[in-house]
Amino acid sequence: MKIQDFSSVFLVLSMFSTLAMADSALLGMLTNRLGVNEQQASGGISALMEIAKKQLSGTDYAHLLSSAPDLGALAKTNPAATTPKSKDPSTSWMSAASSMLGVSSLNQLAQLTQTFSQYGLSADMIGKFVKTALDYVQTTGGADLTKILAGAFKF
Repeated sequence: MKIQDFSSVFLVLSMFSTLAMADSALLGMLTNRLGVNEQQASGGISALMEIAKKQLSGTDYAHLLSSAPDLGALAKTNPAATTPKSKDPSTSWMSAASSMLGVSSLNQLAQLTQTFSQYGLSADMIGKFVKTALDYVQTTGGADLTKILAGAFKF
C-alpha cells in the first residue's frame, strides 16, 4: 500500500469520525438532560422530525436539515421510529377519532404518543424532546429557524 492510499483512508476515517461527533451532540443533549438512552433519543427525535417534515414547507425543512445536521442524520437513520409495529390501544383510538374529525394536530400527538411508547417513553416526554430539539436548533441555526421548527410542533 502506498502512502497516498493511507492518506485517503485517513481522510475517509476522519470524515466518519466527524459525522459521529455531529450525531453525538444532539444525542448527548437528550441523554444528559432527559436521562434516556441513545435508542430512545434517536427514536424520539426521528418521530419529531417526521412531524416536522409533514408540517414544514420543503424549503424550510431543507434549511432545517442543513442548519441542524444532527436532526437530518437521525431522521434518515431511524425510519422505523415513525412506523409503529404494533398498535397501542390507549393511543390508537385518539388517532382514529382525530382522523375522522380532520384534526391533524391531535392525530400527530397520538402518533407521537404511540411511537414514544414503543421506545418505553411516556407521553410527557414529547414536550421535553421538543424543548431539547428547539434548544439544539437555537444553537445551530438561530432564532429564526427555531421559530420555524416550533411552528411544526403546535399540538
